[in-house]
Amino acid sequence: MDPSLAQILALAALAGLMVAGAAAGHRRGPGRQLAGPVAGAAALLVGWLAGPAAGHALLGAIGVPWIFRAGAGIALVFLATWLVVVALLWRLGKPAAASGEADRPVLGAMVGCWTGMLGWLMVVVAWGSVDAWRRELSGPAERGRAAAGGFVAEVAALPGMGWLGELPAWPESAARVVRLSRQVMADPAKSRRLMADPRVRALASHPSFYPAWGDPEVKSLAQQGRYWTLLQHRKVQPLLEDEGFQRELAALDLEDALTKALRGE
Repeated sequence: MDPSLAQILALAALAGLMVAGAAAGHRRGPGRQLAGPVAGAAALLVGWLAGPAAGHALLGAIGVPWIFRAGAGIALVFLATWLVVVALLWRLGKPAAASGEADRPVLGAMVGCWTGMLGWLMVVVAWGSVDAWRRELSGPAERGRAAAGGFVAEVAALPGMGWLGELPAWPESAARVVRLSRQVMADPAKSRRLMADPRVRALASHPSFYPAWGDPEVKSLAQQGRYWTLLQHRKVQPLLEDEGFQRELAALDLEDALTKALRGE
């Protein structure tokens, strides 16, 4: 089968990044060429460990909803750490003062070729993750159309790239909650059982909850699984501004409540 235009462009981008990486590595040397990937690994570790605390400490003042602060903090700490580590490694890998030439240029070119490939994979994975997340937040019809085609689907059809089409939109624990919530919200009887759960009833008694839950449009969006549109709804916005409600929601074992509603317990 002949390759599609999207596949040709993706492979051309891979070749171009590998060639550009090799040229950059030859010019910079292996130390500077590895600065980006090493900084990325360090930033992932520091962001995961320190990001949530930093997000809660710093982002409340600018109006970021409490429930999103941990994730936003991870992203900010990741970026700051990456910049600091790249600057440090770039400084350590500077050319010798006498000659001005890069250290071990041939090894630098080999490293650059691999870092070019790594950069291509990172872009493809990021694109695939965003695509998966967008599909999960859209309605069933949109999910079906997106899964049937598009750039990500075309690249995933390349040999060895099938895993790209299987990227999860979010961690497995969150995915289970999303799947269960869709099943419960699609069935009025199961939805009533969920609302009868004492834990959910306590949460539903919060003043910010009733105006949103009682709105037919909000219920329809939840039943359809159109969560992105739901988050932007004017009656849902007060929930995103209410830190007390978000804390109560985070403390609720929603997976257990949904499972019991689905089983009729």
